[in-house]
Amino acid sequence: MFPRTPAEYQRHIAERLNWFEQLADKATSLDERINVTNLLLMEILKVSAEEKEAFPFPPALSRALIDHLTKDRPEFYKFIDIDLSTARTNELHEESGSFIWIENQFARGEVTLRLNEDYFDTFDLRRQRYIRGPFYRFFITNLAGQGSIRLFISRGFQAASEPIEAINRAELAARLGSIDTFDRRGDVIWMDDFESGVQKWRATVWGGSFAWSADHARSGGFSAKLTTDTGLGDKIELRHFLPIQNLSRIGIELHITTGVNLKQYEIGLKVFTAAISYNPWVRFTAATSTWEYYDGSAWQPLAPITKLTTDEFIFVPIKMVVDYPNAKYVRLMVNDVKFDLSGYSCEVGLGGYPWCEALITISNTGDGGNPCTCYLDNVIITQNEP
Repeated sequence: MFPRTPAEYQRHIAERLNWFEQLADKATSLDERINVTNLLLMEILKVSAEEKEAFPFPPALSRALIDHLTKDRPEFYKFIDIDLSTARTNELHEESGSFIWIENQFARGEVTLRLNEDYFDTFDLRRQRYIRGPFYRFFITNLAGQGSIRLFISRGFQAASEPIEAINRAELAARLGSIDTFDRRGDVIWMDDFESGVQKWRATVWGGSFAWSADHARSGGFSAKLTTDTGLGDKIELRHFLPIQNLSRIGIELHITTGVNLKQYEIGLKVFTAAISYNPWVRFTAATSTWEYYDGSAWQPLAPITKLTTDEFIFVPIKMVVDYPNAKYVRLMVNDVKFDLSGYSCEVGLGGYPWCEALITISNTGDGGNPCTCYLDNVIITQNEP
């Protein structure tokens, strides 16, 4: 006799699944938890197949499903650990499913996955994320490095009438109030929201001032206020120093307002090793609304032009990424404009003591009558960028 009310159905399910609750309480290893999950899902499907209203198909199909679950014991979930100390090139994994959740165990270096065919598009696995299928196999490629990747594979089971979306760590952090919301790629190694002052920055001022301000902010209640005097050579340069954790693709992101009478922004992220120094720079010229990158001998123009508002309430997001091991730029992002800088070389020089230096400079047009004021907020340094 099947239950006819929601309360009766809940009691019915509870009685059927009580044994699995006991197993779950005793499970200690990941293997045991996955096994209990598979058994639980099989039992839920059996209950659904026996209940005509929950499984509105012919009785023969219901019985065939129950027999399959009982005899074949299919795996709905499983996990695979990928040790990254071994290099791979399109290593084949004969696993089928509809969903893969990736857990990054301190992976270093590029790790990619292709679904179904070894010439299909790649997924970058260096950040925890999920991939939707369907797929009947996949291929893993990585350089020999450190760490590991754990893949949780789902074989199409969906325990709800609507798809349940997984929330990756970047999205979860954004929802909890992180300032890293513009371009969430890369591993954050340092950030400054200026809520505790401007003491983390060394300011060099050629006519003007640098101060902590509550006038405007992108997040929180404070930002850094940079105000030049009116002369042609008046400018302010900010510098922040931090150690190098991993010489990789490193990015600098910042949010800044475009002041009236602005001549130029210049943004750099110098990295020094014992053997070599890397000196990438990009700059924005307000009069022409153009961006340029520095190749070691001259500034090279980029297209298209990007007009920026001078409204002091609007903070413009800017991010530059550089491939330091190869001394190449990767990309520049300004609002919704993405400049592809791959293949462009940056300036290199002699090495020294290992360190990293973020540099931000604003300068005045020098019209002789008005200062230039810009507000800076939410500076973020990342490594292991794609």
